[in-house]
Amino acid sequence: MLNQVTVRFGADRPREDGDRLTIETIAEIQRDGTCFAGGAFWQGLQTMRISVIGGTTSEADANRSADAMIAAWRRVRGN
Repeated sequence: MLNQVTVRFGADRPREDGDRLTIETIAEIQRDGTCFAGGAFWQGLQTMRISVIGGTTSEADANRSADAMIAAWRRVRGN
């Protein structure tokens, strides 16, 4: 099982735009405080790194975190 995932926001846009959108989305997620996600580089691209390491993490926790990430991305995109 994998406990590390990387995500890139704005992957359909030019590299610089995707990097900026990813950084802004990570900042929004961290401001929200529901969960923590950090930044990383993968193949020269800025990505968001998600690590699930808590043995007590539930499906509800994962769903709440995913909802917070989606909401942050929508705020950054402006819709």
